[in-house]
Amino acid sequence: MPLTPSGCGAQRDFWPRRHKDQKFVAGGLYAPYVINRYTGPVAAEGSSRASTTYWLVSTSNPYEVSLMRTTLQTGSN
Repeated sequence: MPLTPSGCGAQRDFWPRRHKDQKFVAGGLYAPYVINRYTGPVAAEGSSRASTTYWLVSTSNPYEVSLMRTTLQTGSN
């Protein structure tokens, strides 16, 4: 999901007075939290190994929490 106004849909702009040149100012990410229950190994090609991590992260504008998924894979040996 892009961190741009178009990626926020109808979400409220929590800091309308912080606009620069009349444009939306996207907020940053903070407070990541890994959800251990859903994190673990996944199938990978060849001799590679892979793991998927599910995590929560907060955004400051719009102010909300998003569920994220990241898959990391090692190269083949």
